[in-house]
Amino acid sequence: IREDEGSLERIKTSIIEIDKKKDSLDEQLSQYSQKIENSIAGINLVKSDIEIQEKENGAFSVKVDKIQAQHSQLEENILTLKEERSQLQSQQSALQTQLTFYTNIVENHEGRPEGIKNILNDQKRYPFVMGVLADIIEVDDHYKKAVESALGEYNNYLVVDSRKNAQSIVVESAHRLAIFALDSIPELTLEKPKYSDILLLSKVKSDAKVMPLLKIIMGDVCILPSHKLEPDPNSVCNWVSESGNYFSRGFIYKSSGNENKSVIGRKQKLVQLQKDYELTKKQTQKLDSELKSVMKDADEFRKSLQLKTDELNSGIQKLNESEQKLNQQEYISVQHMETVREINENQKETTARLIDFNIRLKTIKDSIHSLRMEYDKSSEK
Repeated sequence: IREDEGSLERIKTSIIEIDKKKDSLDEQLSQYSQKIENSIAGINLVKSDIEIQEKENGAFSVKVDKIQAQHSQLEENILTLKEERSQLQSQQSALQTQLTFYTNIVENHEGRPEGIKNILNDQKRYPFVMGVLADIIEVDDHYKKAVESALGEYNNYLVVDSRKNAQSIVVESAHRLAIFALDSIPELTLEKPKYSDILLLSKVKSDAKVMPLLKIIMGDVCILPSHKLEPDPNSVCNWVSESGNYFSRGFIYKSSGNENKSVIGRKQKLVQLQKDYELTKKQTQKLDSELKSVMKDADEFRKSLQLKTDELNSGIQKLNESEQKLNQQEYISVQHMETVREINENQKETTARLIDFNIRLKTIKDSIHSLRMEYDKSSEK
């Protein structure tokens, strides 16, 4: 009995220790369960932050793409405008060169006889001189050679307002001169051309005062059809081809040769060049203004693009940080779960030991009780 009672005390002591361990495990289990709940809450919070950040980053990305597309379009517009400006500047430079060339020719009366140049260069003394005939008419480029050929030597004739002034020039000049006096030009009625014949005069523009003179000089000249090399032998009209070959009275033939430059309409050409130059200058100025405006817009879009790109990069950095935080939280949660699993295993083991000790305790108690009963019976006998 004493031996069993000693065993009983030892088992009771072990049960007490196991109960304490079990209580400790229960407390640890409660603590780690709370930690797991906190980790899950933290994970859900981080996931919510990640979802919000992903939406913000998506919105930033859309804005960046939109601004990038607009900025790219502006950059393309800038390149196009710069190319157009370069072309206009080249055109303006070429026109400036031609303008200088024709200005020198017209102002210095290049190619004119010396006597005529002296008169044309002294407008104060000869204000009544309109100029030489070739300079005061306007003709399309296509018909200049034809008109020049038809006028012949009349191209370099001076045109003045009156016979009186013409006579005064002749008296004063020591050079050979040829002059038209407009107040002495007789009226002439032109016959309508037959069939489809086109009068060369219909291709000429001039001051109304000069037109009667042109009617007399070339009013009977028709344009030779392009499919013909020469007029019909029986034709009574004077003819001129677009290339400048002139036919008169059936026996006079003149060729303009291969000379490309024409003395016709040099002032007209100068005026047109001045108009073209001013137009090109205005177009260039307008293009410069437009280019400046587009470049300013492009710069604003570039700044906006940089700002939105910085915001997107900041958002991406925040997202990366949140994902790292999520990974850390999940790792900690997994560690807590592993600890809980180990605690549960310890609890199972502890519970099994506790049950085993309780069974042994009951067995020893039953043994002691049985021995005491036997002892009591033997004592009574």
